[in-house]
Parts: sequence; C-alpha cells; structure tokens
Amino acid sequence: NNALNLEWVLGLNYNIIDGVHNLTTEARSEIFYASAHTAIIYDYKNKTQRLLQGHCNNITCTQYCPSEDIIITADSGEDSMLVVWDAKTGAPKKTIFDPHKNGCEALDVSPDGRYIVTISRETTKNQMQEIALWDWQNPEQTNLVTIEIHPSMDDYLNFIRFNPDDPTEFATTGDIRIAFFRWNPCLLYTSDAADDLLCVDLGGRRLIKKK
Repeated sequence: NNALNLEWVLGLNYNIIDGVHNLTTEARSEIFYASAHTAIIYDYKNKTQRLLQGHCNNITCTQYCPSEDIIITADSGEDSMLVVWDAKTGAPKKTIFDPHKNGCEALDVSPDGRYIVTISRETTKNQMQEIALWDWQNPEQTNLVTIEIHPSMDDYLNFIRFNPDDPTEFATTGDIRIAFFRWNPCLLYTSDAADDLLCVDLGGRRLIKKK
C-alpha cells in the first residue's frame, strides 16, 4: 500500500487546447479532463471522480474517441508517456514510452480510434519538431511514420486534427500558419497556396512554404 493515496483533485490544466471532453451517454454523466499529471473522469451527477494515474510529468494534451470509448493522454518532459485508457473502466489499454524526446505538444485520434497522431514538444521554438503517426493496436509496428518539420517552415506547431472523413489526412496549426498533411504518401502543404511559394524537398516529402 502507498503511504499516501490521492482521493480528490482540484483544478485542471487550463493551457491544454480543447482539454475538456464530454463522455456523457444515456448510461453515464461524465466529463474528462487533466490536472497536473493526473487524468480525471468526473461524474457530475453523482459528484465522484475516477483518477487515471501513471504519468510522471504534467499532462500536456488529451483526446477522446467516442466510437471506441477510449481516452488518450500524453505528457512532456523526461520519461514521457502516451497512454490509451478505457473510458468505461479507467484501465490503461496501451502505453507508449518516450513517443518523442521531450514528449508531446499535441495529439489527435482518428474517428475510428485506430490511429493516433502526435506533435513533439521542444524545449525551444527553434528546434525541429516531429510529427508521428501511431497504429496503437498493432503490436508489430506501433509507430507507422515519424517526420521532422523542417526549420524552413518557420513556425511552431501546437494543434493537430484528423480529417473526420479520411484518417489519412490531418491538419495542424501553429503560431502563424495552417498546414495540411497526407500520410499515404506523406505530403505536407500549407494553406498559403495562393501566395508566392517555395517547395522544399524533405526526403521524398514536399513542404510548400511562404518565401
């Protein structure tokens, strides 16, 4: 037994973009959010909390997939983790250790719950970020692809979303631009398409950026 057991958590990580998720169905009245390094499933009808513990660092991004009833959390820092939880039981279904060197800045899950895409968090904004795609139910090849975002993009990415109609496409936003990705094949282009553009070869992938 632990000397101290966490029973109740106050507050939430307010700087997580889209960090509160509605789990409510006809059978339950719950929401999900993160506070420090703990994920919380709060039953607002019965005023109870279920605490999902395991992260060593502050949770920096979260997502919920209604079709598979799974919660995804990720943190940033040393010994970072990405965890897929069963929203019904609160039990972890998959843990990915060190998804990026410094953990995750943002993540999303495809509508069918199969794929997770993550953006790395870097200690300074002039470091190259990574985008990684995960097939979390595949024990043979969990990480499908990881690409580095070339510094010539001149932006720091902090948000990512799958196309709800096509899990091979997703979009990111940063401080100054929106970018669109296709991962089969992996193609990146920005929304500045009407402006004067410069193509940059990224080892078989194409980045179109503003001059």
